[in-house]
Amino acid sequence: MFNLRVHLAIAVLLCSVPVTATTFLIPSDEEAIAAAGGIVTGAVEGSYPREAHSWVETVYQIRVQRVLKGEFRAAELIDVVSPGGWYGDHGTIAEGAAQFVQGEHVLLLLRRHEGQLEPLDFALGKFRFVTAETGERLLLRDLENAAAFDSSGKPHTEKVRREQEFIRFIEDRVTGQRRSKAGDDYLIDVSSVGFPRSEIERAGGVRAEIDPWTGPSYGKAFACPDEAFGCTPPNLHSLRFPGTSPSVTMKRTNALSGAGDGGESLVIAGLAAWTNDCGSAITLTYGGTTSLTKTSDTNHTTSTIEFNDPRGELSSGLAGFTTSQFSGPVQSFDGQLWWVIDDSDIVINNNITGASISRQSVMTHEIGHAIGFRHSNGTPTNPDTNLHVCNSSNEECVITPTAIMYQQVDGAGFGTTLQPYDVHAVGALYAGGSCVTVGTPSNLVATPVGGAQVHVSWTAATDATGYNVYRKAADEGSFTVLDTTAGTTYDDDSVSSGQAYLYRVSATAGDDESPQSNQDFATVYAFTDPTITVEVTTVKKAHIDQLRDCVNAMRALAGLGDETWTTDPTIISGSTQAKREHVIELREAINDARFALGFTGATFATDASIISGTTEIKKAHIDELRNAVK
Repeated sequence: MFNLRVHLAIAVLLCSVPVTATTFLIPSDEEAIAAAGGIVTGAVEGSYPREAHSWVETVYQIRVQRVLKGEFRAAELIDVVSPGGWYGDHGTIAEGAAQFVQGEHVLLLLRRHEGQLEPLDFALGKFRFVTAETGERLLLRDLENAAAFDSSGKPHTEKVRREQEFIRFIEDRVTGQRRSKAGDDYLIDVSSVGFPRSEIERAGGVRAEIDPWTGPSYGKAFACPDEAFGCTPPNLHSLRFPGTSPSVTMKRTNALSGAGDGGESLVIAGLAAWTNDCGSAITLTYGGTTSLTKTSDTNHTTSTIEFNDPRGELSSGLAGFTTSQFSGPVQSFDGQLWWVIDDSDIVINNNITGASISRQSVMTHEIGHAIGFRHSNGTPTNPDTNLHVCNSSNEECVITPTAIMYQQVDGAGFGTTLQPYDVHAVGALYAGGSCVTVGTPSNLVATPVGGAQVHVSWTAATDATGYNVYRKAADEGSFTVLDTTAGTTYDDDSVSSGQAYLYRVSATAGDDESPQSNQDFATVYAFTDPTITVEVTTVKKAHIDQLRDCVNAMRALAGLGDETWTTDPTIISGSTQAKREHVIELREAINDARFALGFTGATFATDASIISGTTEIKKAHIDELRNAVK
């Protein structure tokens, strides 16, 4: 019995058939040329693996033949580093990294990162010189293993570049002479090129859509036929969590920029997509935040999701990648050998926005990789290419592109809705569960009652026999199940005055649980003069102070510090006059807090524009402010 530790990282297995989990945002050639610190042509003469941080990387030795940009010399031997490789008894599978073959003739766009040369944007920075059957010299980029988008967020269609025309285009852009046209006269369609199908596949050619194969090998599989670069694993490696009913908790290390809840709802939705599949027995839960990261978790005990590329590992052409650590001994499952996943880590770049690509689809896709699924267009032994003529009964077939796990996450995406292939996949690896249909509750409203209770109500879900009530408080970090109920209302008496809370519910039927409802917040406070009467109630210090307290309670729930009040930070009873600025500041602060919690801003209909010295402070102003914090 032996133990082999492997790290699954950014998107292509060096020295073997590639597997995939990277999403590329493809820059234009002109943008890439400008971003590259160096551009050379050369030949691969050798390589060696080495330890780097908590993974393995491979140093490729490239003999420079021609310098197009940068401080290089012809005939110089340069070291180009790419993640992935095998070192001793462990290794890294690097998905999306540039892969090289000894003797290969390449054109490289390079960047210098942490003192070493790397291909710009991993596989995007490497082009192979090939010759078509017509004799035409071409340059190909290997994108068969990538989900790719152009700069507008639309799915990217890779083209082949004519060798001399593309090199001339690079020279013109580097020197600024612009002798060639600024258009794409050097680009031609992959399908029009006369060379073997395997080359078309590596260049991102279109796969045929056929009936899905529903056998067990939905896990990532890879082999290592080339031992020249120190790659000597056993014949078959696949990934799955142990047991037939795995339970996995993923944690968020930081906040997604621009998301009011830090990306929490995005993570939860992606995890729920797989968990809520009725025909499988897998439970993925959100564990809140953690101080561990994929590099600091050397014992591989925590699965994490990192937003905004915190270590600067990704350049602008990459949207994200998944790493999975797995170890032996191998397990037998349905006649095949499988490695057991110890933990998985997802890193998302800071160029991911809702406008660029479907964040929900990308998150669900990457979580699918994290629990061991290959691409739907892959095969059990060649997970990202189709080099076979096959039919619906042949397990080597290419699977339909209509899937969350298809190699190219569509610009519109499927949200978090699993497609038939995905359902077959999760059911095959993690069989179990019953498909009792239970709807999702909706229209949830949380209403504070005085200073000691919150009343929560919602619309009933189809076929539900009960409901789980979830709550999040500022000191709780994440949503937890507060209680269960058979009805469609719940009174939470375990609240504290001066605190804000978030609520949502899910429906249950037997062992099945629905996706969670919309969420709503409630700020618990016993206001002075709960009913304000016109021409009777005078404006008091407490009215303003209590609303400020409510704003800070909401900000605490959103993970923010207290608001800074510019006008009269300390209000003195009998001395400080009520001012229009008090109301204006409260309106702005309340909406800032609502936005941070993921809600729309409140509309203040009474005196939308308050005029100093003219507009009086009114009952309606205070009522509207109180309603906005509830």
